[in-house]
Amino acid sequence: MRFRDLHPNIKIRFVEMFVANILGNMIYPFMTIYFAQRMGAALTGILLMVNVLVGVVAEFYGGTLADKVGRRKVILFSEFLRFAAFGITALANSPWFDSTWVTFAMAMLLSIFWGLSSPAQEAMLIDCSTEANRPLIYGFGYWAWNVSVLVGSLVGGFFFQTHRFEIFLGATCASLLSLALIYFFIQETYVPEKREQSEKNPLLSIISAYKSVVTDKLFMLFLLAGLLNGAIENMAGQYTSVRLIQEFHPQQLFSFAGFSLQADGVRMYGLLTATNTFIVVLLGLVAVHVIKMLSQRFALVAGILLYAAGYSIVSFTNQPWLLILFTAVATIGELIWVPVMQSTTPKLIPDDKRSTYMAVLGTSFKLKMIMASLSVTLGSFVSSYVMSGLFFLSGVIAIVLFSGLFTKLEKKEQEQVSGGIAM
Repeated sequence: MRFRDLHPNIKIRFVEMFVANILGNMIYPFMTIYFAQRMGAALTGILLMVNVLVGVVAEFYGGTLADKVGRRKVILFSEFLRFAAFGITALANSPWFDSTWVTFAMAMLLSIFWGLSSPAQEAMLIDCSTEANRPLIYGFGYWAWNVSVLVGSLVGGFFFQTHRFEIFLGATCASLLSLALIYFFIQETYVPEKREQSEKNPLLSIISAYKSVVTDKLFMLFLLAGLLNGAIENMAGQYTSVRLIQEFHPQQLFSFAGFSLQADGVRMYGLLTATNTFIVVLLGLVAVHVIKMLSQRFALVAGILLYAAGYSIVSFTNQPWLLILFTAVATIGELIWVPVMQSTTPKLIPDDKRSTYMAVLGTSFKLKMIMASLSVTLGSFVSSYVMSGLFFLSGVIAIVLFSGLFTKLEKKEQEQVSGGIAM
């Protein structure tokens, strides 16, 4: 299976999302700094929390909406509004008009519009893929995302403060391009069945839809396992960044021909982040082909073990080369388990509720960020060895839960095959 053999929807989405993600990473990581400078840190923290919450609400609504009216309509509607919001943001940071509050209002609208379309986008990806090509699709998507982070962060770091208008103008043009691609080339992948009008009001209808998700024991087991495993990087990353600043004494990394490189805690953490991104960009596509030669269960277990062990050691050692080595180990593990877990997701989701399920899955990212913040607080009371043990334990529990999940999935598939033969 090659990239050119994929469904046209997937190829188009990859192209436009790659451009959008580069521009997003030029903007969003630096918006906190922008608002803190203009509004103060205390108010910025509250406003950003509100921004996240409205995005979550929009994501839940977008999930049920896409299952009722179709994926393309929701994506197209959201992208049109994103285009308008980016245009107003560019105007609010232009040489002719400068408004922090208009910028924040547009940032909130962008969060809402992204929340509306995100479940539909994820569901469309499942609609257009097969069990055979999903590891390739998700592996390539993960690689492309990290490339966009690398490029966008570098460009934004150099130019966001001094060329905001140009960056937002570029985001507006990219959104217009995305809108054109969706309108002219993206095909609808899900036409919902016409149903009689329910007596329930819209709110009760949404609650009923999500009640069916949270009572799905197999999916909730998957969600819990993914949360425990995925949170390791967030928790270890946040905790390690604080720990290195406090504990890591300036050290010489190497010396050659009169040139030496010194690193303090901040620089060391920057090197670890660069190591993670570099390995993903370098080996991301190779990992996709390696995964194809392994069973999904073995790949998932092996990947999580490498990932959890790597981040556990990174969370307590202060030896610079050990930090770099085990960051590399953790990243390789992540390259293995991420595509496997993502390609397992569609097996657990009913065809007519894909967007609703993906909306619930999307909230796990917010929960991971909350867990990461709590790890920093907990780390101020216990030793780094205790934190290391907790991170590894989280990975072990995730492995146990995933193993149970795979066993139940295999049993379910066997029953379906047996039922088909009996008929």
